[in-house]
Amino acid sequence: MPVTPKGKVMASFDYAFTNSKYYQSNVFSRTDTADQTSFNFFLPQVSFELNSLNRKQYANAGARLLIALSYVMGKEGFLPGSTSPNLKEEINNWQWFQLHLVYDNYFKTFGPLKLGIYLEGVFSNQPLFSNYTSSLLYSPAFQPLPEMQTLYLPSFRANMFAGGGLKAVVRIYKKIEFRMEGYIFQPYKEILASETAGEPPYYGPAFSNRSYLATATLAYISPLGPLSIGVNYYDKVQQSWAFNLNFGYIIFNKRAMP
Repeated sequence: MPVTPKGKVMASFDYAFTNSKYYQSNVFSRTDTADQTSFNFFLPQVSFELNSLNRKQYANAGARLLIALSYVMGKEGFLPGSTSPNLKEEINNWQWFQLHLVYDNYFKTFGPLKLGIYLEGVFSNQPLFSNYTSSLLYSPAFQPLPEMQTLYLPSFRANMFAGGGLKAVVRIYKKIEFRMEGYIFQPYKEILASETAGEPPYYGPAFSNRSYLATATLAYISPLGPLSIGVNYYDKVQQSWAFNLNFGYIIFNKRAMP
């Protein structure tokens, strides 16, 4: 239901079945079988969104505010693979609430320079799943950069977190822009793997760890979609630096999990 020319209120009810296949170790052979976690759940949600951003990707003007409240109730099933440290099948019933907040605003212009701010928070009582990897796979992710949607970055996932950063966009010529962005990700409690094989994951101390990310990107907003080249830095990952050359929009189908 529209509430302003740029705003809407939405209510939805979803039923979803997900199945994730993964290895809990980086050492496996072609004959090994992967672990599997299935999660089928109900998801009622209400949200309020204001959006006046001028572009779907690489915006440089406008603002966006999102407030979404979700309730998740479902059943987790775990089937161990040949390399799993836990050889016992598990079935767990879970339910939790989640409040998701996003604020994205390009608030100041100095000639060709535009400054913006991005804030995001997730507040939830989501439980930990049967193992460390599945707990991260089904946890919310902090993804302010388009490329982050294509990557699995454990250091930017948590069941409850706050993140934010600043953006600077310099117009070089017409629709050619240079973008610099820097962010801080602060989980409330980091999800940690047990040092004992087969033991469930656990939460670390509150506010004990944080991660950083930054990007520098040269983008051309063409009529067919954005063309960009840049470098990203991700904290606490095996390969911290990533060079990107992209053409077009990075888009996905709607994700089942909130």
